[in-house]
Amino acid sequence: MLLYWILLPIVWVLAHIIWRFEVIGRENLKAVRDGRAYVIAPNHIANLDPVFVAITVFDWKRLRILAKEELFKNPLAGWFLRCMGAVAIERGKGDTTIVEKLTNECKNGTGIMVFPEGTRTKTGKLGMIKSGAFVIAAAAGADMLPVRIIYGTKDG
Repeated sequence: MLLYWILLPIVWVLAHIIWRFEVIGRENLKAVRDGRAYVIAPNHIANLDPVFVAITVFDWKRLRILAKEELFKNPLAGWFLRCMGAVAIERGKGDTTIVEKLTNECKNGTGIMVFPEGTRTKTGKLGMIKSGAFVIAAAAGADMLPVRIIYGTKDG
C-alpha cells in the first residue's frame, strides 16, 4: 500500500508533463471531493486507462480497480497490481465474493473503478455493458460516475 502513496503522486507529475490532459466535467466529481462512496465507470481503450483515470480523480484515498484475473498470473505483476489497488476477478464467472468485498469497501467510502465493458475496445466505440459496476453502486448506495476517455491522436 505504501507503494501506492509513493508512485501515484510521481506518476501524476510525470503524466501531466508528458501528456496534455483535458478533463471536462471535473465538477461532477463531487462524490470524490466530499468523501462519499462512488463507483467510477470509464470506457476502456488502452492499457494506461486505469492510470489516467486514477491520477485524474486523485484524492489521496486508495482507489480500488477491478481487473481481469489474467493480469495477476505473473507473480511480480500481480504483487504490483495489488499494491496499486487492483482486485482480480474471473471474467464471466459471476464472482459474487469479489463483488461483495468491493461493495463493502465502497460502503465505507473507498472509490471503486470498474470498466463496465469488461474489456478494452480497439475502436473506441462503446461495447456491450456488463452489470458489475451498477450492482456495486446500487448495493453500496454509491454515486455512479460515468467517464468517457477520448484519445486525441490520429489512431484514436
